[in-house]
Formats: sequence, structure tokens, C-alpha cells
Amino acid sequence: EALLSFLSGVIGQRQLDERGLWTVFRERVAEWTGWTGVPDDETALRQRLEAAILLSELVGLVPNLAARFIEVLPAESKRPSAAALARIWRDRGEFRSCYLQASQRVEQEYELSNVLTLSEALLPLETFPIIDELWRREVLNAVAPDGSNFQEKAQRIGEIAEQRSKQFWAKQGRAPYWEPIALATKLYQGCQQAVTAAERLLRLDDFVQCYTKEGDGWWQLDSLALELAAKSQALSTEERTRFAHPAWRAYGDYLDRVNRRFTEAVQREGWTPNQPRFWSRFVTGQQRTAVFLVDALRYDLAQRLRGLLQAGEFETTLRRLRGVLPSVTEVGMAALLPGAEEGLHFSLEGTRLRVRLNGEEVGSRQGRRAWLEHSLGHRGKVVDLDEVEQTDLEGTGVLVVQSREVDEFGTFAVDLHPQGLLDMVDRIARAMHHLRERGFERFLVTADHGFLFLPPEVQPKFVEAPMASVRKRRFAIGGGGEGCLLKQAKELGLGGSEVLAFPTGLTVFALQGEAEVFLHGGLSLQESIVPVLEATAVRVMQKVSVVMELPAQFTSRMASINVRVRGATLFAQPRRITVEISGRRSEPKELSTEHQQAVVSLSWLGFDESPPAQVTVRLLDADTGQVLQEEVVSVNMVV
Repeated sequence: EALLSFLSGVIGQRQLDERGLWTVFRERVAEWTGWTGVPDDETALRQRLEAAILLSELVGLVPNLAARFIEVLPAESKRPSAAALARIWRDRGEFRSCYLQASQRVEQEYELSNVLTLSEALLPLETFPIIDELWRREVLNAVAPDGSNFQEKAQRIGEIAEQRSKQFWAKQGRAPYWEPIALATKLYQGCQQAVTAAERLLRLDDFVQCYTKEGDGWWQLDSLALELAAKSQALSTEERTRFAHPAWRAYGDYLDRVNRRFTEAVQREGWTPNQPRFWSRFVTGQQRTAVFLVDALRYDLAQRLRGLLQAGEFETTLRRLRGVLPSVTEVGMAALLPGAEEGLHFSLEGTRLRVRLNGEEVGSRQGRRAWLEHSLGHRGKVVDLDEVEQTDLEGTGVLVVQSREVDEFGTFAVDLHPQGLLDMVDRIARAMHHLRERGFERFLVTADHGFLFLPPEVQPKFVEAPMASVRKRRFAIGGGGEGCLLKQAKELGLGGSEVLAFPTGLTVFALQGEAEVFLHGGLSLQESIVPVLEATAVRVMQKVSVVMELPAQFTSRMASINVRVRGATLFAQPRRITVEISGRRSEPKELSTEHQQAVVSLSWLGFDESPPAQVTVRLLDADTGQVLQEEVVSVNMVV
């Protein structure tokens, strides 16, 4: 503990001299290291200790390097203790800032970029950032510039990327490329396996089961493709070409071939949607219930949401429904309304799609909201997702939360990006946590439809659009064409006589304009399988209320913030908190009725970054992400 405090500058020669301890401290350092001589200058001693500790960890895994650093290393018998201290130093949040600086300084001073030769022994080593760069060059050089040999290299590259993505420098954001490389290898291999498996399937239920299977269902491939697209900016142009592009091409092949087989099964067996029975089947009981009707919450996104909720505060079950076709908002959202099982009527007025329930127009957002409000009566409310935290919910038994419309008729909004969909899931989770604290006990989350995502390198196949009243990329109403699946509305569980046409696989109708990145409206596993996530709030008592005490201004790159319990009841549960400054978060601390105060230390500004005029400081619940307090603090630092 004394060494870590000295290395981080918390104590130094002046403080030790004032207590008559500087000589004693140097003697103890000599005893701990086995050195025969110890520098008497504070800076020299600190730098030698930094090198001794960090290089001890290195030579522990690569012993043949010990001779090169023999002058600075501790005695051989002392090196395991020094290596253990390096790990503690890295893991301690309050000392991490000085570790980051020391590691880079030692790496440069001892020219490790010229000294180290890549070997298997370096794979688990976390000490220096150069190790990630060496492995990065290794995997880049293993793949041809056009990615043509990615298949034979993917297994090993994936193993390396997976291990390095979980280690220190990646967690600090200094090696962000490992995660997308790991995603690319998983996506590539998973798509190949799915295509092979699909060739053996015939029954419609078998395709749906493979897609929604818990653990290793095909939905994971959709999740990987979205995440890779969201995180691929961390890759260089060369890396995207060699790793991401082969994975995306494999994903495009999977979307086309598997969904062609899926459509063939629908042609043989028909398509009977059970989405219109959602309300009568699931919205039951006397508990206070929140029903989230989410635009384009695909099955993989529902799985992501489920993962965010499984932190001990919710018990969850994820089910699937067959959606109503065409898989667009006007039809899908109407199928989720109370009474939809009595029958939706589908018709065209010119080129406008009309959906009615008991004669009422429910294809529009306004029509659906009016239907919901009338059906719920005085016991329920209908709000948008961004209104949840501002709404008075006293006495509300059933709350319907509608997501912001993210799509237009037949296509997604043009400014939507993969990260936006992932952020939408996070917002839903936060809203559910908020409602849980407001007394809601049961939650249902479902969607109108899913979608197809076409990442870079994935181009759909084009077929001539039929002569029809309504023509969109993934469906047409009022006419059919060669090579399409043709169904009458009544065959799809809808009232009406219109004929609907759906291109198969990853095919779209050739219409004017550039093909979109996000598509829906058609018949594919991704578009037409609808999730239903049911969550029940675990009954736990309210957590302690906490507040942080902030200085008038920050004068250092290291902030120490006092957080204390405020107004806790005797039976309040402990709360784990973290402090965030400019996007950087501290290690979690737990406060309770027994431990009502904690000092949170956080390195909020890198040593090579210029200080801003002010920063935003947020106090967060570490488990739910809930913002408990947010303040702006000015910065006054001498650079």
C-alpha cells in the first residue's frame, strides 16, 4: 500500500522526511526489491520502482528477457511479488491514472517495441500497450489484403481477439479494435454453420425454432452484424477490408439462402399469424402492468434487452409470435391492440393502405392511440417512451408505452444507424427500471415487426417490381410477379381480397432510388418473427438515497468525490454507485445504512489531454445506470 501511494504521488519525499521516514522507506524498498543500492532522489526512485515492478511482470512470462533488464529488476526471488503488485496497481481504480502513465513511460524508455518478439507467452500479458499493437500487426498480416483467406484464419484470429478484448488496455479504450475483430470472426463462422444447418430443414417450425433458440439461435447472427457495424469505426480501413467485409459477405449469403428455404416452407405450409392474440393472451391479471409497444424491436434486440434486465431486479421470459404480413408498422401495431383477435380488415384506397378494427381506422398512429385510450378507460394511460419519467402515474393500472416511430411506411427513416437501435434498447431498460421504482410489477415488451439490416458489402438482389397499387422494396399489394410468394389477404389472417407479393430471400423489388440499409415489410425470419418479453419485478425494498458532494472546481486530473447516504430508512437496501466525469467512470462503491460514506477517486482526464473549461459529473446507480445526480463543475488547472 505504501509503494502504491508513493508511485501515485499521494506521498513523497517531503511528507516522509517531515516524519523522519524517508531513510526508513528507502531501507524497506531495498529489502523488498533485493537491491544493493537505492536512489536517494524521489523522482529517480519512483521511476526505478515503476520499471522494476512492470518489467518483473514481463520477464515472469518471458524469462529470456531478464538479462536485458538486469540492472533495474529486483532480485530473482523478489520478482513474483513485484509482478503481483503490477496486477494490483492496474486493478485499483484510484491508482490507475499513474499506472497508465508509468506503463507507457517504461515502454518507451526501454524501447520495448524493438525488444519484444511476439510469442504465445505474450498473449495473456497486460502490462504494456505495445503488446496489443504487436498482436494487432500479427492478425492483420495473417489475412490477405482482400480478405480472401479469412475462412482459414478466422478460428485462430477469433481466439486471439476474444482474449485480448477482455484485457486491460482494451477495457481502457486503448485497444478498441479487438472487439469488432472478435465480432467479425464469430459472425463469419456462425453464418457458415447456419447455412449448412438450414439445408437440412423442411418444416416451418424447425426454421422458427433454430432462429429463436435460447443460447445459440440464429438471432445471434443479427445481433453480431448490428454490433459489428456499430463498432467497426474502431478498425482501420485495412482491418475493415480484411476482417469485417468477409464477415458481412457471409452474413448476406446467410440472409439470402436461409430465408429462401424459410419462404419455401411457408409456401408449402402457409402462414398463420398469432400476433393479433397478443393483448388477450398476455395483458391479464391484477398487477400494475406496463406494456411497451416498440417499433422494430427485432428478436435479437429483445434478447439484448433481456440481458440488461437480468441483474437481480427482474425475472424474464422471452416468447415469440408470428407477425402479421406485410411486416410494417400500420399492420403490426394494429395487430397488438385490444380486440385485434376479432379480425383486422385490410384494404387499399388508391395507393394508401387502410387497416380497420371493428370499422375503426387503426392503421395510423392517432387512430391506434385513440383505440387504446378508449379500451383502457380510466384505469390506464398511453404515453410515448420519452414521456415516461415526466408522467404522473398515480392510480394507473395499465400503462401503454409507445416507442418513437423509427420507420415510415415500408422503410426505415433514412437517418437511422445501428447504434441508434442499440441505444433504443438501453432507453427501454431505463424506463422499465424507472417504472419499477414507481410501483409497476409486470412488464410486457413487444414489437410490430422486425427488419433486415444490410451492412456494407451486402447488396440485395433486384427483381422487376410487379404492376401493383402499392409497391415497396419488400412487398407489393394489388398484383404479383414471377419468382415471388403470392398470398391473398385472407390467407395471411387479414380481412380483405387483396393479393400480396413478397420477393424471396434477400431479394427486393427494383424501384427508383438507392436501396436502403434497413428493410422491412417482407417475409423473412428477421422481419416476421415478433418477440414478446415478459418481465416481473422482483420484490426488493427501496435502496438508500445518496448524494455526492462536489468541489467548486476541479484543479487536478484526479478527482476525489465524497458520496454519502442521505435520508435512508432503517430497512433500505444497499446501493452500488459509480461516478462519471466526461464519459469516464469510477470503480463501483457500495453504500448502505451501515456504510454511509465513500470517497470515489477517478482519473477523469488523460495526461496528454487538454483540460476543458467545465465538465459534467454524474452520480449513477452502478447496476441500473439510473442517473441519481448530475452537476456541472468548472475546471481550473495549471497546464
